[in-house]
Amino acid sequence: MDVRPTQRRAFEPASSDPPPPARLRSAVRPARDLARTVDPKTLKAPTPKAVESLSRPSRETEVRARLDRFYNDMKATYRVDGEEVRVSPHFRSNFGQTEADIQARVRKIAKLVGKEKFPSIALAAAHATGTRGSAKNIAKTVQAMIDAGGLTPYRGLSKSDAIRQMMWDHEIGLDCRGFAGQALLYSRGSGDVPARADRFGLNPNFVIQESPGFRKVPLAQARAGDWIRLSPVAGRDHNVIVRSNSLRAFDAPTLVVAGKSVPRAFAEDGWPRGSTPSVRVLEVDGSWGGAGVERRVWIHNEKSGLWGHWNDRGELQFGRGPYAHDLDGVYRPRRDQ
Repeated sequence: MDVRPTQRRAFEPASSDPPPPARLRSAVRPARDLARTVDPKTLKAPTPKAVESLSRPSRETEVRARLDRFYNDMKATYRVDGEEVRVSPHFRSNFGQTEADIQARVRKIAKLVGKEKFPSIALAAAHATGTRGSAKNIAKTVQAMIDAGGLTPYRGLSKSDAIRQMMWDHEIGLDCRGFAGQALLYSRGSGDVPARADRFGLNPNFVIQESPGFRKVPLAQARAGDWIRLSPVAGRDHNVIVRSNSLRAFDAPTLVVAGKSVPRAFAEDGWPRGSTPSVRVLEVDGSWGGAGVERRVWIHNEKSGLWGHWNDRGELQFGRGPYAHDLDGVYRPRRDQ
């Protein structure tokens, strides 16, 4: 076999002259015959609905956007001495309280607001002190209290701190289930209307783990809109909604998540020497004891099993579970794909 290299041909530029008519006809005829065999239906332009479906954001993106809107709307705008002040709801729980205790809250607000004004906010006040009230109910109640001079005892505080302290003293706000349940329904709703609770088999207390409308999913698969329940400590559990979930490689001198630095020692614990450790980062929305509605960050080392979370003072704390609880599970509505 002759394996000598063939002689390289000199490059010849393509001719710009048109092909002879006979050659052109021989090229066009097969193409025309092929076109006759094509089903004209397959050549139709896509419908507007098809184009819209291709350009529509993913379901998780839509849920996250609605969670962001719900979270931002929680921070109501109050009018105080001609100034606008934005404040989010405080935390409030009925744990260990009697029905008489709960009714006393409303009577306390009625006394402050006065007999003439109170009937117009009575229903809102009942919801605002019931731990499951909407942002609108809380805002309506608090603004009436401000207008009635409710901030007078807090003159030494900033306007926002005074409003928060007034909420606390009058037991106005949301517990963790109240926030998580509302956020979940709003994230699956449309426009300003949340989804119906019975669509997900929710009971009035939003007890996810007892609802057949939810299934448990692995932590690594958690996504925007999933519900995380933490096991009870001293009889009290905790509930949050997932805003985002990502696995971050610690492949640089520092790892910053949501403006906070992850300690390298935390990330490297349990990883083989010379490997690149990774940290699972969860953004979660909830109503937190002593702080109220906030978005926080949890970190998890999947090798060591250790968790870390930043508290309301910005301090990083560690434990075998997030937020000083064991992880009960991540729950997702069965209706979600």
